[in-house]
Amino acid sequence: MKKALATAEKRLTETQDLLATREREHQAAVRQTAAEHGRVADCRSQLETALEAANEEARSLRANINSAEKRKSALEARLASCELEKREAEMRLNSIHSSLRRIIGFRQEAIIAGSRSRSPGHRSSSRGRSASPIRLAPAGESAPAAAVQASPFHAGVGTSADLDPEAVRLGLRDVALRLASAEHARDDANARVHSLEARLQEQAEQTEQWARRLHMVQQALCEVEEDKKGVDGRLASAQKALMLQEETLRKNERDRKLLAEKISQLERNFAGAESEKRQEQAQSENLNSFQDMVTKLKQSEARQEEEKIQLRHALEDAENRINQLEVLRQSLEAEVQRCKCVTASKEAESAHIKEKNNALTKKRQDLEAKCSSLQLKIDQLSLAQSRTEEDSKGFKLKIDQLNMTILENNHALEEVNERLRKTQKALTACEKEKLLLQASSLL
Repeated sequence: MKKALATAEKRLTETQDLLATREREHQAAVRQTAAEHGRVADCRSQLETALEAANEEARSLRANINSAEKRKSALEARLASCELEKREAEMRLNSIHSSLRRIIGFRQEAIIAGSRSRSPGHRSSSRGRSASPIRLAPAGESAPAAAVQASPFHAGVGTSADLDPEAVRLGLRDVALRLASAEHARDDANARVHSLEARLQEQAEQTEQWARRLHMVQQALCEVEEDKKGVDGRLASAQKALMLQEETLRKNERDRKLLAEKISQLERNFAGAESEKRQEQAQSENLNSFQDMVTKLKQSEARQEEEKIQLRHALEDAENRINQLEVLRQSLEAEVQRCKCVTASKEAESAHIKEKNNALTKKRQDLEAKCSSLQLKIDQLSLAQSRTEEDSKGFKLKIDQLNMTILENNHALEEVNERLRKTQKALTACEKEKLLLQASSLL
């Protein structure tokens, strides 16, 4: 019995030591879980602030994209107006060229017809007075003015004066200014596209940061799960210790029952053997020793019951903490899922922004191609304008030369008319002298 009591006391001390070490480990685990909970709360607050910043950045990006689309539509409207003005300029230049060709052909034929019509008039003027061009002119007009008005060359002077190359130059200048404004708008669009690309790069960096933070949160969750597994292992070991303690308690209960049976048997023997005092004294001593052992066993049983109750309370506390950790893990998993959804939405928004950026770059390339084609057409129009100006200058020189020749012809006609008048006066004087001579001869 002493050995059993000694072993029981040793087991009690061992269980007490185990309980103390487990209590310390449990307190350390509780502190660690509290620290992990604080760290997870900090990570959650950081993720919420990052999410708010990302939402604000997405709103600003949407506003910038809307403004870029509005400016793009304005640029397209300006390009459409430039196309209309270009077509009008081409039509005007074509009309100028066609009118100049018509004027050139018409003047050449008029000069040929005028040269042919003047030669018989010249000849008839020497024959009689009725063919003189001076007499065909209306009263109050001089001969050169009448000749200039009657010439077919001056019939097209008014139409050629209507074709003003300055207006064409001004139209081309207007087109060039609008093209410069379109190029400026294109440069602005390029700058905005570059800024959008930079913001997309920043968005990608932020998504990478969020991914790193999610990885950190997942690592924290893994650590929490590992801590949970450790706590589960400790609980399993505590349950095993409780089972061992219950087995020891059962053994002690069986020993106590055996001792109680022995005590009852000794009491019966003590009641039946009153004659033998020595034996009674020895049995009384044994009974006292057995009673002491029973009291000790009862005390140890009470202690074991108290320890069992304490272990049950510790087990309940551990289960409650495990439930709290499970709830925390579920909340962290929900937070991770929400962060994943947010990152997926941000990635979708970034992909949509990239698609819009690609569309804007394509439109910018189209605008650059249109601007280059407009520049080529403007160069062609400027060359055509310079050619038309040179042709108009040549036509003006030809007109001036023809006017000079007409004036010279008019002066020559005046001189011929003066000579005709003088010859007519001489003829009249000769006729008078002839008549006088005839009259004198008749007398």
